[in-house]
Amino acid sequence: MKQVEKKIKRRMALLALGIAAVGLLLLLIFFSDYIPVGEEQNLDEITADQIQEGRARITVYYVYDYYCYFTDGTSDKEVQRDYFVSMGPEGTEYVGVELRGKKNDRAYNLMNDIIAAENAGEELDYSKLDYFTVKGKIQRLTGDDLAYYNSYMEECAAAYDMSVDEVKQYFAPYVLVGAKAG
Repeated sequence: MKQVEKKIKRRMALLALGIAAVGLLLLLIFFSDYIPVGEEQNLDEITADQIQEGRARITVYYVYDYYCYFTDGTSDKEVQRDYFVSMGPEGTEYVGVELRGKKNDRAYNLMNDIIAAENAGEELDYSKLDYFTVKGKIQRLTGDDLAYYNSYMEECAAAYDMSVDEVKQYFAPYVLVGAKAG
């Protein structure tokens, strides 16, 4: 009787390990876009032409504007926005950052604080601003995001009386998607 119990326990343990292994494999297959791998780039220290797709992080301290948003569909509340944030050692180039939840709200408030100070002609006191860090995966814009980016570039070109190519020199066609897992 004890041998039968040992066999059953051994088979159950092997079955549990097998299920866990299959689950981990499925997780890696289906969520590979959300789990960044490789060496992390610090977008605060590199220029836009040095960006490589993969893991990255950035400190959001200056929000230029947002170029894309998504609503929840029921209340039309903007649950996600793609912002242009300052990057690089000079802070004169911008890269897209996709934000949801509290970080979305913080970036929106930070953007409005910056706009209010600029409209009032006041000097920005960066020590009083609410900055934060975003870690995730940086990738080249594609599909609808690229269409929104191009549309925004055309608007900026018209507003600043520049060509679209001149404006694109300041805005990298990448977006940092915050890590959803891992």
